[in-house]
Amino acid sequence: MVSRPEAAPVHVTPYDRLALTDAEVEHFLVTGEHQRELADFFGEEEYRELTQLARRAHSVPLRRAAPRVFILPGIMGSQLGMARRRPLPRDVLWLDPLDIAFGRLKLLRLPGRARIIALGVILYTYLRLKLRLREAGFAPEFYTYDWRLDVETLGRAFAARLRAETGPTMIVAHSMGGLVSRAALTHRGLDSVQRLVLLGTPNFGSFAPVQALRGTYAVVRKIARLDLRHSAEELAQQVFSTFPSLYQMLPAPGRSGAVDLFDARAWPRTGPRPRAELLEQARSLERLLAPADERFAAIVGVDQETVTGIERDGDDFVYTITRQGDGTVPMTCAVLPGASTHFTSVAHSDLPRDALVASAVIDLLRDGTTRRLPAEWTRGGIARTQISDRELRRTHNGKVDFAALSPDERREFLQNLNEPPQFELHVPEPRRAARRAHTIGVRRGRSRRAPGTAASRTRRARAQLEIRVEAGDIVEARAQALAVAVFQNVRPAGALTAIDARLEGLVEEFVARRMLPAEPGAIVPVPTRGRLRHAEQVLLVGIGRFDRLDAAAIEFAAENVVRLCVRAGIRSFATVLWGAGAGFPAEQSCESQLRGYLRGLVAADSNGEITHIGFRVRNASLQRHIAAVCRKVIESEQLAGRRVVVQAPEARPHARRRRVRSAVPTTAYLFVNEQPGQGSARELRAALLTAGAPAAVIAETHGISWSKLDAHFRELESPNLTLAKLGSFGERLGELTLHETVREALYAMRERPLVVVHDAASSRIPWETLCIRGWFPAAEAGLSRRYAAEQLSLAKFSEARRRGPELSVLVVADPTGDLPGAALEGERLLELLRPLADARVTLVQGRAATRARLLAEFQSGEYDLLHFAGHAFFDASAPERSGVRCSDAVLSGADLAGLARLPALVVFNACESGRLRRGAATVRVRAGIARRLRESHGLAEVFLRGGVANYIGTYWPVGDSAALAFAESFYPALLRNASIGAAVVEARSAIRAKRSPDWADYVHYGDPEFRLKEGHL
Repeated sequence: MVSRPEAAPVHVTPYDRLALTDAEVEHFLVTGEHQRELADFFGEEEYRELTQLARRAHSVPLRRAAPRVFILPGIMGSQLGMARRRPLPRDVLWLDPLDIAFGRLKLLRLPGRARIIALGVILYTYLRLKLRLREAGFAPEFYTYDWRLDVETLGRAFAARLRAETGPTMIVAHSMGGLVSRAALTHRGLDSVQRLVLLGTPNFGSFAPVQALRGTYAVVRKIARLDLRHSAEELAQQVFSTFPSLYQMLPAPGRSGAVDLFDARAWPRTGPRPRAELLEQARSLERLLAPADERFAAIVGVDQETVTGIERDGDDFVYTITRQGDGTVPMTCAVLPGASTHFTSVAHSDLPRDALVASAVIDLLRDGTTRRLPAEWTRGGIARTQISDRELRRTHNGKVDFAALSPDERREFLQNLNEPPQFELHVPEPRRAARRAHTIGVRRGRSRRAPGTAASRTRRARAQLEIRVEAGDIVEARAQALAVAVFQNVRPAGALTAIDARLEGLVEEFVARRMLPAEPGAIVPVPTRGRLRHAEQVLLVGIGRFDRLDAAAIEFAAENVVRLCVRAGIRSFATVLWGAGAGFPAEQSCESQLRGYLRGLVAADSNGEITHIGFRVRNASLQRHIAAVCRKVIESEQLAGRRVVVQAPEARPHARRRRVRSAVPTTAYLFVNEQPGQGSARELRAALLTAGAPAAVIAETHGISWSKLDAHFRELESPNLTLAKLGSFGERLGELTLHETVREALYAMRERPLVVVHDAASSRIPWETLCIRGWFPAAEAGLSRRYAAEQLSLAKFSEARRRGPELSVLVVADPTGDLPGAALEGERLLELLRPLADARVTLVQGRAATRARLLAEFQSGEYDLLHFAGHAFFDASAPERSGVRCSDAVLSGADLAGLARLPALVVFNACESGRLRRGAATVRVRAGIARRLRESHGLAEVFLRGGVANYIGTYWPVGDSAALAFAESFYPALLRNASIGAAVVEARSAIRAKRSPDWADYVHYGDPEFRLKEGHL
């Protein structure tokens, strides 16, 4: 019976009881159960971050069609042990430090009597990657294996598991897991495998197995410190030397110089030796592996101190160490011909944990490519050192009483198990002067000088890097540059508003012209031209969409800031906590930024080019907290020998009294995009960035039915549509499109203007009619739109006209001569605008409105505003040919794209002028509204892509009374220099006062705060 006294008490350890499955741990992270045990296991900070990540990941509905992604750990990355009958937990041998202390690691040797199986992954290393893939919409699953066995056997078993999948599959494989995956892909029937992403895979071997077999590898020596019965040499000879996998990961023939590592005679005679039969069997591993094809991608770690060469010195091995690898696998052994390759300065065991690497993996799974990591790497110099097995045996000696360690000490010991010793690399003497800048130094804080390293090997010290955390206004920072983040399609606020006040509205102009960086990591430098006291440049740093902001995006953008500064000769810059004003945790923002900055410095091999990085925060309490975060990051990062200090100076008395003032966001942003749901269903994902301080992000998905929506849209065609019925329509529209949580959050923002940023699919939803508990966003504080599309042209209005006092309007009416109402509208506008001071009106009507005439008028740069009343033309097969009908031809979007100057605002009262493209047919002018919404490309996109900054159109034909009321309110408001958003709200209110539902017909694309004139009128 399993309850015999000798069975349970002897072998059940706390680590056996903690051997939970990844699914159980994820569940506990989401629910908060077993918080104390998991916090002790992972550490408080790791537990907190995993909890946030797990809750975000599991808030994303898992689609039935989501591709299965198998995650394969590396060697030693799976727990190994034995199954036991319930209620006893499984007997974990690897990695149970208490069992290791008892000497039970010998049960792992091959062949052996113990029935060893894989018991799950080492969660500390791999759980983050799984959760990030889950959050990105994949269906990730760990595939664990007995990493002692030969690759061919493991590949055969994995192939069988892959064949059991009925849908598309993908693989992300770390280290040895990549070899197992390549072995699996040699088997037939695996056409469903669409992607294979390799993380630090030793495709052509590594020197770490050499050291493991010799008992000098850091992991083996640290494990031996736990084992109270065996030395590292005994474990190497009696346990590790029996694992076929270690032999198969030796450097491939020709990759180890003059030493043939597959010949037992080439190994030293003293100390642990390999088994000749296993060496011979491992020699031909390459023929067992699938070659790379278009499905393969490799992420290769670089800039870490790595054994990259070996030679025999008497009866000893001597290893050459350079920075041309990830700390375990040499770069030349990880690069796989035929696979797309990307490089990162992340250590081998950290590759699955790194946020930026995870984001690159997601890109590669989705698209087969990524821009987050460079595809080329320039070798970082020739700095190197050498160390022998004899010297390595002097490291990690002495036994550790694991039971006597504190929980924090235990956790630190295990988490640093794969941490290699650090060395002082040097440039060989004859070439030192020529290559001094490439010298690579010692990691600060956690470094240890390698035994036997002579003092003569020290290299020239790098300049000290100061991280300065201060409470105060960013505009007062003493730095050459200020690095400020901007969200995609969101008007900047906070720190950037304060900076722009000093720059006399230069950033505001960038906003109006759509010149702000959109993609994460894109940077736009803005010269200050002496307007700031210290800074010469303001770096506008793109960090992407607010609802997709994560540590990886911040870290990637921060790396790019450093790259730009190094190349531009900028030695100091200051920044703020990116995303903190939008609810992103301040400490996480700081940590991600600083990691990006430090890694960027290492990757750029910067030798003192940057000496100062400043963080500006709002108050002294936050200053102390952020300084502590900075110190913690510095202790964990590789700093290439540079001394880094963190300063948090106390504010001067007069500075303490000065409040940090920055503009609070006054506008709420609703991002809406369509995405696949379960099966063939569709969903709308809505993410709301609230206004005010502090801002917050609320994101939810909501299942939709386009057939139900189209049926609902038809109510807008009813001749009996009234204000009351429009309210009912809008309430139902909200229920059909937005999650209740989002609707409630919007209602809480009812005093704030709203900007809806949508994709093409959701552009056909009449958001202007949205009603929540009797509140119309468009009728109260205002609702404008932005189109989330790539390659929108920069806005091409005349800045000289904005500075002038005169409002110049071009009215084009009835070019085709078949719209009497349009001709009447043009005449009414002429009558309305001509008597107004500071207004100049040009009317082009009927046959005079030729294509050539309109192009000439546009190109003249003499107009602030174009009002067009006439026909639109749509060509779904060639969107660039869509446009407006002139008297003799079509004026297309392609025509506009070729013009250098355009009116800042275009108002179109044309059939279907407010829709963006959707569908595949040319739209008839008199089509029903559901069909118009579904199929039309729309003039909005035509003009936005052509370079128009602001566009106003309509959904359905507007009645004469409503059109006149709109014009009589809208244009005088512009002449009072109201913003376009405010003028539209005023005009909608005028129509609404007439009890007409047509107020909701008007659509505004652009910046609601844009003014046609700067300070005039």
